[in-house]
Amino acid sequence: MPEAIQELLSSHSWWEICAVLFASTFVHEDVAIVAAGYFIDKQHLPFMLVLLTLYIGVVLSDLTVYGLGALARRTPWARRFVTGFDSERASAWVSSNLGLLIVLCRIVPGLLFPAFVACGWLNAPFRRFFFYSVVTAVPFVVLTLLVVLFFGGSVLQGLGDWAWLVVLASLLGLSLLIARHPRLNILERKEPAPAADACAEACHHAGMPPLTPAARGVRLIEKIPDALFYTPLTMYWLWLGWRYGSMSLPSAANPCIEGGGCWGESKAASLDGPGSEQRCWVAPYVRFCKSEASPDDGRELNRALDAMREAGIEFPVVAKPDIGWQGFGVSLVDDVDMLDRYIRSFPAGVAMLLQAYIPYEGEAGVFYIRKPGDAVGVLHSLALVYFPYVVGDGVSTLRELILKNPRTAGKSDLYLGFSTEHSGLSSRDLESVPEAGKSVRLSMAGSGRLGSIYCDGRSYITPAMTARFDALAQSMPEFYFGRFDIRFKSLEALQRGEEFSIVEINGACSEPLHIWDASISVREKYRQLFGALVLLFEVGNINRSRGFQPLPVRDFLELARKQRELISKYPSST
Repeated sequence: MPEAIQELLSSHSWWEICAVLFASTFVHEDVAIVAAGYFIDKQHLPFMLVLLTLYIGVVLSDLTVYGLGALARRTPWARRFVTGFDSERASAWVSSNLGLLIVLCRIVPGLLFPAFVACGWLNAPFRRFFFYSVVTAVPFVVLTLLVVLFFGGSVLQGLGDWAWLVVLASLLGLSLLIARHPRLNILERKEPAPAADACAEACHHAGMPPLTPAARGVRLIEKIPDALFYTPLTMYWLWLGWRYGSMSLPSAANPCIEGGGCWGESKAASLDGPGSEQRCWVAPYVRFCKSEASPDDGRELNRALDAMREAGIEFPVVAKPDIGWQGFGVSLVDDVDMLDRYIRSFPAGVAMLLQAYIPYEGEAGVFYIRKPGDAVGVLHSLALVYFPYVVGDGVSTLRELILKNPRTAGKSDLYLGFSTEHSGLSSRDLESVPEAGKSVRLSMAGSGRLGSIYCDGRSYITPAMTARFDALAQSMPEFYFGRFDIRFKSLEALQRGEEFSIVEINGACSEPLHIWDASISVREKYRQLFGALVLLFEVGNINRSRGFQPLPVRDFLELARKQRELISKYPSST
């Protein structure tokens, strides 16, 4: 380090040095972080104090660069230098890819300044920009600082030049102006809900309460990439793992399910769990494994049909992977030809489930928790699942309805067949004109990834419902924490604990889906997710004290790797 900095250290307090670090983030973030690593290592500055200083500086510097672009857009002489390109198209692209752009700016050196200036110039949504900046700054600052502390002086050799010193004073002043912005409720903003016929909605979701316009609105948080949204949960997991002395402790929450049901477990093994007296509540299914050397002569199809006949299952069936996640590879199969196509597109040597289709339109996620040793469990959550759909106006084609609806437009690549994750609708269907008031369902699987809406149904939980699912869970060997995904005929029948079928049983890493209700604030979403994670570690810890050891971390992560690899090979869902 320069001698001037060493003299500064000897004659100034921690707070004065932190002020210099804060200002340095506006000049060059990497330089500021390397300097911070030096101060922590050589001058013993408190790690958390330095980390907080850097974090605030990085976020405010992001906003400052955005502000420079916005300021330039309003300056006539600056606009003269930017001509000859389609600003509306560029603005639309930046707005739709804002999260990915900011992540790339954190990773790719030299990209941040021009990209963030462009965001301001193109009027990218400020609230979303602010949120992405706040979230991505956490792993960037923490990981980079840890790398600096680990590798020490060698990191200095990889730095770029000390650019932008001339604009330090103006950037600081602009950052103060932005910092004084009134508090913004960035994640609660939602796009207007589409107008629709309430009667059509009630008919479309038979047996369930009709959706309100507020529930159909699109919250900003629904557009946040999972990697960003779950970053705080990942960090909290690591803290709990350190506290309990095991990063894989949740794998002991349900000892008789592989990995506790966190990931990579067999759906069939979980569905096999309920005892004989409770099997009537599970939708009939058969597990079918495609041969490694699969011949292309129809023998695999005949094997699947034989298995269905033995299990007494008839078409239509729901075909889905035995190891799956969020509806990947799930398809409704109506006949032999569709089953043949599904089997041919399925990876060899991998198991699938062929499950009887439950015609009930009501779908829900019932989240159950029981601490080992407790006499009864509780229904921690009930989420009502509404499938993605649009309502015809008698004039627009189905394609136009999808693109006009704020909720479905964000998933249009899936429904229009541009994504490998979903087969999309046929061209004939897309060009059809649905009658006014007619609901058109866009996906068979009830998954948020595919555009489904989740509503908080906890107020509908009854003692009879709780008793029914408690009996189901307790009939399963060593099952304490998970979610029953069900289809039901009517909400009233479900409240009596009747007329429903379990289509999946998810284990330890399933989440209470009611948190995605549009009326639940972001703070409450995280509070409940953190609370569920604490309970998960507590259950795992109790089971560990009973003699059930969690998986080694390497094996635990291998299950996740296996699941991720399989998902990439599955056929598109419908």
